[in-house]
Amino acid sequence: MEPAKNSGWTVCIFAFIQAIIRLLPVKGVHLFAEFEPKSGACLSGGYKWISEEMKTYLIPVWKALDPVYFKLSRLTYPSDEELPENIFRVRITKYKGRNVTLSDGTTINKNDLLIKIHLHNIRLLSEIKDIKSEVTRGRIIFQYVKQSLPILENYINNHKKNSEIKGIIGISMLNRGCQRLGFDVIGISHPLYRRFKRISCLMINLLSHSHSSKSSSPSYLFMSKEKLSIMYNKESC
Repeated sequence: MEPAKNSGWTVCIFAFIQAIIRLLPVKGVHLFAEFEPKSGACLSGGYKWISEEMKTYLIPVWKALDPVYFKLSRLTYPSDEELPENIFRVRITKYKGRNVTLSDGTTINKNDLLIKIHLHNIRLLSEIKDIKSEVTRGRIIFQYVKQSLPILENYINNHKKNSEIKGIIGISMLNRGCQRLGFDVIGISHPLYRRFKRISCLMINLLSHSHSSKSSSPSYLFMSKEKLSIMYNKESC
């Protein structure tokens, strides 16, 4: 089983946002009213309608809550300061999933030390929320991740636990293009954790213009430390 250490805080934040929505002076649907867990709704347009007016309230609420989430989830930036070219926030973690072997032969076992990467979602959303083209949004995200990986490589290379870190891990439903960046895409085996991660992308789906009809499941994104260094070490490029 892949437990979600900080899932409780995520659920609390969603519940808090839901409570605020009930107080907003705008017309709108219940935040979870149209969610159908079995349909892959988190990416496939399971939320049939949410007003533009409501979006203008929700984004500032999320921005206000983000520093709280950042602190409670023990995230940090992979640089001394928040750089405009970096879209990652990270934390060190012990892997709790099933053993996996990556494409370069690296084996990730239970309790191996990894750097978990999180996209800075509210910052990203603020930049792409008015872009209707999914292709354009995808290109922007791809470019942000690509230019953030050298910063992450330098962070790991200078980390005090560098010798113990096996690689990096992320979780995403946007798997297209990840292999071109060097990631191995591996499915999440535990159904409850997979369901939770699908729900956790709720706010991005609601606040963006994503209306894709394609169902998708969240997957692990892995990259070994060695592969990251080969592909993104600035000094070797």
